[in-house]
Amino acid sequence: MSRSVVILWMACIVACVAFGGCARGSRGSWASQGEAALTESGNSYPSPISSEAAARLIALAPRLGKNSFGAGVDVTVFRPSWLLGEARVVDETLYVTYNTEQSPYQEIASLVRGVLHPIWLPRGYYALSFRNGNRLISAVLPSGARDWYELRAGEAILTNAPSLPAYGVPPHVLADGDSCADGLVGSGSALDELRAHHRVSILTSVAISRATGGTLARAIEVYCDHFHGANYATLDSPGIIMQLDGDGATLVGNGWIQAASERHLLITERDGLMVEVIAAKIRDVSRVDNQ
Repeated sequence: MSRSVVILWMACIVACVAFGGCARGSRGSWASQGEAALTESGNSYPSPISSEAAARLIALAPRLGKNSFGAGVDVTVFRPSWLLGEARVVDETLYVTYNTEQSPYQEIASLVRGVLHPIWLPRGYYALSFRNGNRLISAVLPSGARDWYELRAGEAILTNAPSLPAYGVPPHVLADGDSCADGLVGSGSALDELRAHHRVSILTSVAISRATGGTLARAIEVYCDHFHGANYATLDSPGIIMQLDGDGATLVGNGWIQAASERHLLITERDGLMVEVIAAKIRDVSRVDNQ
């Protein structure tokens, strides 16, 4: 293995550990019907989904394609020659941080229909991460020193360090800006979200069982995103995406949503492919039923 590749993977490990920016893979655990385990204290908790159940779900989920997200969208399926770090949408521009085998440094670019448009930075950085509402980039030099850049119209402008550095906007949110989680204990809910500082049910166990062909009645390690007037839930392992339809759910395909907004969606699939979805125009949400 060449020295540059070794340095690259060391940089990737540093970035993943220090900033939590590695792309999602098939991590986390699910609760399938009838599967549970006991802790030492006697409390039950969901056990990871069995390999047989995972295989059933993977086979059940359709392949992502041009018809997966409805009309009025442009779908690009491509195989990247780079390793994804983080992805965020800022002012309806999709940005990604990434590594290549040709450089030990992490880079940033805008992504349009599967094509990277690199953003020039004056120095080489081992780790880049989105901060403060995703509008700032924290850039760590090999020495450990840090520079700050503001994302503006597809460019990164060198700026001063913020007085209160923060991660800000979470990467996965519903239409109202809230996140989703596993269901409320004892409620029969498979998913819930935060409304007015209280968890409320958004999907029943019956609905998730129907969507997964009876394989699951409840899941944990779930995150939600909003795109083109609809909410989507990703069940992290083995990587299943569902569209939330009111109190029901529809299986859309396999993969993990990396970034989403009203107009943009970026998904990684388990075979190394990526799916980029762009809506032709922002949908009039006042005419869309609540999901």
